[in-house]
Amino acid sequence: MRILHVVHDYLPDQVAGVEVYTNRVAGRQSENHDVGILFARIDPRRATGEVERSIDGKLRLFALTQNRSWSRFEQTWNDSCVMSGVDAVLDDFAPEVVHVQHLMNLGLAWLEGLERRRIPSVMTLHDQWLACAAGGQRFRADRRRCDDLDAARCATCTATSVGPALALRGHLQRRAADGKGASLAFEPSAGRRLGTRCLRSSWSALVGLRGASRIENRWAAMRQLGERIDAFIAPSDEILEAALEFGLPADRLVRLHHGFSQPLIGPRLLPDRLLRFGYFGSLVPHKGVHHLIEAFSALPAAASLDVYGSLDDAPEYVAELRERVGHPGIRLHGVRSPEDVAPLMAGLDCVVAPSIWRENAPLTVQEAFVSGRPVVASNLGGHRELLARGEEEGRE
Repeated sequence: MRILHVVHDYLPDQVAGVEVYTNRVAGRQSENHDVGILFARIDPRRATGEVERSIDGKLRLFALTQNRSWSRFEQTWNDSCVMSGVDAVLDDFAPEVVHVQHLMNLGLAWLEGLERRRIPSVMTLHDQWLACAAGGQRFRADRRRCDDLDAARCATCTATSVGPALALRGHLQRRAADGKGASLAFEPSAGRRLGTRCLRSSWSALVGLRGASRIENRWAAMRQLGERIDAFIAPSDEILEAALEFGLPADRLVRLHHGFSQPLIGPRLLPDRLLRFGYFGSLVPHKGVHHLIEAFSALPAAASLDVYGSLDDAPEYVAELRERVGHPGIRLHGVRSPEDVAPLMAGLDCVVAPSIWRENAPLTVQEAFVSGRPVVASNLGGHRELLARGEEEGRE
């Protein structure tokens, strides 16, 4: 069978849960099937819609240029400029089924190509991007969760996806991808961060007054996916319930755990005192690392906390984390390749998952279980399910 995975970003440019999971699933499938991965990538040297083809082992990779040259909110989720590139891949690879891992950066317009060719499709719901245009976490800039959907509030939260703010954001992203945005990688001072937050707040309030209809139009289009995608995979009860609440049809939702091909290591005997802790994941506010660093300050000086995650994706937040560090055992290491995670976990007493958004089914927690390591996690969303499941299966 020819299987095409579609994802918003990919390794090695972005090392996060969806990208890693897509790579692993596709790699395992490629042992018995023809498998390709179509993913979006910023590349200022090429025009949006151009496709660069390559081979990675048995996988065929299709890097679709998406330079985010947007000026209207609707383009962030329905960009027709990618359609020609996707059509070329569909004709070239001729998939028998398409597995959508994420629609961010790609939008909905290209789905017309699947419908014209009558290609069956399935989509894994990794987060709540269908409902939340601000990244999919239903988490606001003021670090509060959105437990209910409110179009006016969403409009304020997505103000940087409108007009001049959207165009500027795309410009900065292209410069960074082109290697000309070195100034973006610095860690700004507390004063500069405060000024930036004030400016964002003022712009958000101005745009949010008239933006509710934009959000409602997006929601309507996303709900129509229930008729356009043949099946949706929900890796957790948390995401299943959210999908039903949002309006996806129950008869197209399938509850299915993430799969892992690594051999399972049984729980090990723990020391009397846990001293070596580790965090693996993105360094962004909704992951709650600032709370972890604050809590860790109460532990003895002999304890250590190794933090692994990109230092470049959110430099303002990384600067805040560095300012919060007051314990001698806390170290920020930067991102590591997926292959390095298991060996690094092997050297720890405990893995910590401090997210303050309602996680779906985070890979870090599941990788820790597979590695035989106990987990301390926030009592939210998919964490609850995974830890309860771990207890049932005899893990810490």
